[in-house]
Amino acid sequence: FDYFSSYQMIDSQGKKINLMSVRNFFNATTPGSYIKHENAHGISSHQVINEEDVGADWIIRKNEVPVDGYFLNKLNDKGLLTYLDFHFLFLLISTPKRYLEQFSMHLIA
Repeated sequence: FDYFSSYQMIDSQGKKINLMSVRNFFNATTPGSYIKHENAHGISSHQVINEEDVGADWIIRKNEVPVDGYFLNKLNDKGLLTYLDFHFLFLLISTPKRYLEQFSMHLIA
């Protein structure tokens, strides 16, 4: 997560929180990704942002994936991803479809 995340937020208590854009998520989960991140700072080097910047328009525009109607762009509209978000999304994309269908039927019942 830290290798691919491009942002670090310092909250009101001074705690540093690494955050990932959807573009970072795409690169982390796609070997040989064709989407390069012009803002990639390298391992353990992040752009420091404020709490207000997490869902700011400039971050949303900067991190869109160049595919129309892509799920990650819809997710990008909500802001940056935390470590927990990364693991949840990674779990979803690595779970076979048949298990997701069973899970959703269980929730509806």
